[in-house]
Amino acid sequence: MNELKFMGYLLSEKGVGPTEAKVEAVRKAERSTCATEVHSFLGLVNFNARFISDLATKSEPLRKLTRKNTPFEWNDEQERAFNLLKEEITKAGTLGYFDMNATETRIIADASPVGLGAVLVQTQNGEKRVISYASRSLSDVEIRYSQTEKEGLALVWACERFHQYVFGIDFVLETDHRSLQFIYSKKSKPSARIERWVLRLQSYNFRVEYKPGQQNIADSLSRLVRKEEKRNDRNVAEEYVYFAAEQAVPKAMTAREIEEASAEDEELTEVRRCIKTENWNDCPNPVYRTLRNELTRLGKLVLRGTRIVIPKSLRDRVVDIAHEGHQGIVKTKERLRTKVWWSVMDKDAERSVRSCYECQIVSQPSVPEPMVRTDFPEAPWEAIAVDLLGPLPDGRSILVVVDYYGRYFETAILRSTVTTKVIEVLEDIFARYGLPKSLRADNGPQFAASEFNEFLDVNNIELIQTIPLWPQANGEVERQNRTLLKTLKIAHAQKKDLKRELN
Repeated sequence: MNELKFMGYLLSEKGVGPTEAKVEAVRKAERSTCATEVHSFLGLVNFNARFISDLATKSEPLRKLTRKNTPFEWNDEQERAFNLLKEEITKAGTLGYFDMNATETRIIADASPVGLGAVLVQTQNGEKRVISYASRSLSDVEIRYSQTEKEGLALVWACERFHQYVFGIDFVLETDHRSLQFIYSKKSKPSARIERWVLRLQSYNFRVEYKPGQQNIADSLSRLVRKEEKRNDRNVAEEYVYFAAEQAVPKAMTAREIEEASAEDEELTEVRRCIKTENWNDCPNPVYRTLRNELTRLGKLVLRGTRIVIPKSLRDRVVDIAHEGHQGIVKTKERLRTKVWWSVMDKDAERSVRSCYECQIVSQPSVPEPMVRTDFPEAPWEAIAVDLLGPLPDGRSILVVVDYYGRYFETAILRSTVTTKVIEVLEDIFARYGLPKSLRADNGPQFAASEFNEFLDVNNIELIQTIPLWPQANGEVERQNRTLLKTLKIAHAQKKDLKRELN
């Protein structure tokens, strides 16, 4: 057989087309006298909708008569549309058969404020053939999506609508919304609603390609689709957003409380408007502009990914909740980042924790900033460092003097560490090696005493004192102390004379 009638369609070597019976039924249809008859005529036409280009545009005058609270008036506009549809169905084109070995398979999708449209196209033997058309209207909830979210939904719906064709093969998703190229990439950080759609597309092998709206043949299918009065589809993406918002609410607050505060917040009001209109040029905070692909609206709530954006009036309270138990800055930030977000959240958390009186009472001193490296001396014994090591088990201490140039060190065992004894030892060492230009010491009482400063002034030696509680600032002498301490511990364990072993 060279052609076959099957399920109301005519299958031939050219492709899929309408049967003569269906065409004849439309051609012989009488002018409608009420909205019910218009519904019937449009149903007859819509059976062959896949063969008529721009059907929604051409049937719009008739569809006006089927809407609620619209008086039935058959005018010249409806008459022209009625005759045009009869003519179009008579010369309807033929759709191609799907070919697994086609050069390229492409889904072209588009979204309008009220509907979605998609076209499945294949390149067969160097010629582009339309395989199938599809369109549907948006639900009341979906109409409130931003345009980016509607365009993202169009891609997901189109893939699932043509699942039997594209599952398991490589294909192209074509859109006229450039940002979807990045939103549906592997490195994107989309909003919670789009994140759910990204998960639904993980089973398909595709790449997103951008083409301007003028070249998108699915545009008319989405813009002029017949609006259905009610949709009962289970919206998985919307359920996911509700779930994300519910989990993001801090335990000591309620979602209603955050929503009421968000409704009165001027900044979030502007953000919600920008999400809806996608006009970010006059956004009050430029941070939101850079994160626009991650933001979602849910009533008066605004979410960034799976985290709720907190209004200004509740931010201090949220930080206090995260700081419960007087956790530190890192832990407080970690708690906040799991559920909430605002542009200066980290700074607010740091300010709150640092100003907490109870934390200040028991906290350890802050670690100083790393010191600048000490300049290497030009000659031996120009720069030295001194430190006291001890007390030893017998109560004595060791004065260690290190040359920064050659790492040579001198030691002296002291029974008393008063300033006078320290000066006596240093005078003896200076008599042998000469006076240095600088001496580095910690803030011990021996080195901070006025008597010690007078001794250095007389000998024209510069005193460099290190930061308190930061021994790394005098690292050279501390390193030599570690070597000496190892020797002293071994001598003590072997019950040997410490002074002889030290020598």
